[in-house]
Amino acid sequence: MRFPLLADAIPFGLGGIAFILFYLGGLIFIGWMGRRASKEKSLRDFYLGGKGVGFLVLWLTLFATQYSGNTIIGFTGKSAQIGFSWLTAVQFMIAIVVSYLIFAPKLHSLAKKHGFITPTDYLDHRFGNRGMNLLATMIMVAALGNFFLAQLTAMGRAVEGLTSIDPDRAFAIGVIGLASIMLLYEMLGGFRAVAWTDVLQGGVLGIGFLTLLVLIFFEFGSPAETTALLFEHSPEKVVPPEGKLLRQWINFILLFGFAGALYPQAIQRVYAARSGWGSATRAGGDGVYATGSNAGCNTRRSGCVSSPAGSTGRGED
Repeated sequence: MRFPLLADAIPFGLGGIAFILFYLGGLIFIGWMGRRASKEKSLRDFYLGGKGVGFLVLWLTLFATQYSGNTIIGFTGKSAQIGFSWLTAVQFMIAIVVSYLIFAPKLHSLAKKHGFITPTDYLDHRFGNRGMNLLATMIMVAALGNFFLAQLTAMGRAVEGLTSIDPDRAFAIGVIGLASIMLLYEMLGGFRAVAWTDVLQGGVLGIGFLTLLVLIFFEFGSPAETTALLFEHSPEKVVPPEGKLLRQWINFILLFGFAGALYPQAIQRVYAARSGWGSATRAGGDGVYATGSNAGCNTRRSGCVSSPAGSTGRGED
């Protein structure tokens, strides 16, 4: 079976095809720009973007990392299946932010002081055990393998659903083609290219979500009207959770809250932050850790003095 013409295979018209090609070409161009922006040939420059990224880039790259193929295809599909019960996704995503606030400020400070590059650099600094480093690396590779397969599946399903090509061929084209583009711009520009493309992708995601919200209002009315319509057709998708489902909610919130914040790619972004992560109250309430000019100021002590920007005062190691 021969492939249909591109204009016939993609039901968006020539304008839509041109936009998709422009977008994919833009990703490669950003990778090339990331390579041009490289200041030195070092592991730090390739994996952390040199001195790091600023607030806006950091925010959007974290956004694009957490809300990726699983959100667009996995979470939306789950929501369609079970209804409002999947609101727990909002809660465990918020739990990820809370987890960041627990450890990210301190980890960022240590990473800047000791020059961490990979997630296991912290373990080596803290415990100095090569066996533990190897075990942690193997666990992360296994976890990332599963995560990577999910993203490849999402890419394949997206192309499969957006074209009229034979589904198996469309899936293969999506996986091989899009993965090749990703590898190309990552090899060209390293983390800097990844972060910059995440800015583009995060912006597209944000605009898409807002556009979808507006379209829902126009199509189905207010949230109250939408809920009433859903209750009329599928009442089981609107009823509050009880018993077993509530326990599942708690499990999801705790599991994803900690696990999502400990993605290896998320740890890399903590390392890559150019400036401090603000302040976070230490467990037990005996002080506030910050990376600004008053870092290390203990709220139980009087006469706090300024310390150099980027330090964390006491308890650094």
